[in-house]
Amino acid sequence: MGLTTAIELKRRGYQVAGISTKSLYDIPSWRAAGYFALVSVKTSPEEQDNLNEIGLNTFLTYQKIDSGKHPYITQEAVRFMPVFCSVDTESGVEYLETRGMIPPREYVSLDFGNGVFHQNYVKYMTYFMNTSILMRQLTSEVKRLGIPIEITEVKSFEDLKEETIFNCSGLGARELNSDENMIPVRGHLVTLNKASGSGHMDYMIYTKVIQNGKEEYIYMFPKSISVTPENIDGVGCVGVLGGTFIPHVDKLSPSAQEQLDKIEFERMLDRISEFFQGHLFEEQTLPN
Repeated sequence: MGLTTAIELKRRGYQVAGISTKSLYDIPSWRAAGYFALVSVKTSPEEQDNLNEIGLNTFLTYQKIDSGKHPYITQEAVRFMPVFCSVDTESGVEYLETRGMIPPREYVSLDFGNGVFHQNYVKYMTYFMNTSILMRQLTSEVKRLGIPIEITEVKSFEDLKEETIFNCSGLGARELNSDENMIPVRGHLVTLNKASGSGHMDYMIYTKVIQNGKEEYIYMFPKSISVTPENIDGVGCVGVLGGTFIPHVDKLSPSAQEQLDKIEFERMLDRISEFFQGHLFEEQTLPN
């Protein structure tokens, strides 16, 4: 959001003093993957209608990217493709369907060709967002436009001399805006290396499953590159699998977070392996 805001202001002729960020690469936008959906939030019906309208306009922008008509983001950053969800999973694209912006849903079954078969699924069409590619192109456009990027942590708006500030700080808004409703959420992903093959990566999955009596989620996205602070050039991959959504992890000690990560990765690998292969995870069955 910060990169896009700076770019759009500059393209409209405004003087942009710069972007301040704690880290350019150690942020979820580089590591995440996902598809375009209208996410419901806890707010008033009026505000939700406003968010839906923003979402619809954003979807039109992705259509422009997909058609090769966007001024600085290429078609490589998005793909219009199927996402398969269980019938009891809210996909987030239902509103797009009612507005006629995506094809009508299809009711299907999933057959992975290995004896694993899942019934009662829905096929939707929406945009996969290759976030690392998208972030790379946004960063490149910021540099092309000569917008300075300062690596610094802003703890107060008083630290900045500019009169107009666009706050795109995400979790940082908790401190900047004294917003206790802004909470950290920890997620876990498994990156598939090229040994996994890419022939199956022409679709996405977002579904609920029951694991040890608890409702959990599985998702799969055909992401092609993973960027981390340790490797800003990116590492090639054929997809990512997940996932988790664990709030308030900041209240745990570092050792407790490490133990949580170990447990969650083990649980996640088990439910992913059972969903796709019909058995609990065995190290040799799923590439890293």
